[in-house]
Amino acid sequence: MKKLKETMKKELTQKQKIILSITVAIWGVILIGSGLILNAQDRTITKTVYSLDVNQKRVVQQRTNEIKLKDFELEINTPLSVDVKDYLEDIDKLDDEIFDYLKLDTSTVKITEAGTYTYTITYKKKKYNGTIKIKEKELPNVQLQLKNVEILVGDAVPTDLTVYIATPLTEEMKANITLDISQVKNTEANNYQFVVTYNKATYFGIVKVSDPKPSGVITQGTNQGTNQGTTQ
Repeated sequence: MKKLKETMKKELTQKQKIILSITVAIWGVILIGSGLILNAQDRTITKTVYSLDVNQKRVVQQRTNEIKLKDFELEINTPLSVDVKDYLEDIDKLDDEIFDYLKLDTSTVKITEAGTYTYTITYKKKKYNGTIKIKEKELPNVQLQLKNVEILVGDAVPTDLTVYIATPLTEEMKANITLDISQVKNTEANNYQFVVTYNKATYFGIVKVSDPKPSGVITQGTNQGTNQGTTQ
């Protein structure tokens, strides 16, 4: 009996060893598999990120009620604009509704006379002033050549510019030439000076008044139409 018990004990121990070995083997497989899985999870995952650069930017323009006026120059006789927007700086920055309340006043500006004038724009009882300079029209830069002029005693003194000026004249030039024949006397034979003014330059010439009678005596004098001519 004692031997039987020892034999059974040995067999049981042998089975336990087998079971234990199998269990250890199974756990080994499980642990190895888990390690492989964890190792795979630890690998660095590379992601490619694509970005799109947008160069076009949206510009948000700020609107304002701040009014700024222009100061500008115009040639004489140039009509003034009646559009208030033509007198404003940075109109793109102004609120659209502001234009309905602006009032333009250019009544003090004389476009027919050279000078500096003030115009006004009113917005909700507040006045803004700007400056308009009216300047003389730029004329052809021409040096005039004068003629020798001769009339008889008793004849009317000519007033036509072409009688005194040899240089071809445009209508614009004629409108800006001043002729002074106030010193010429058609009642007495003599040499008289006339004056022509054009584009800020002054020219002097001679009108010879002759006596129609053969016995008449004419005072001799310089008879050349130049910008330096003088009477003697």
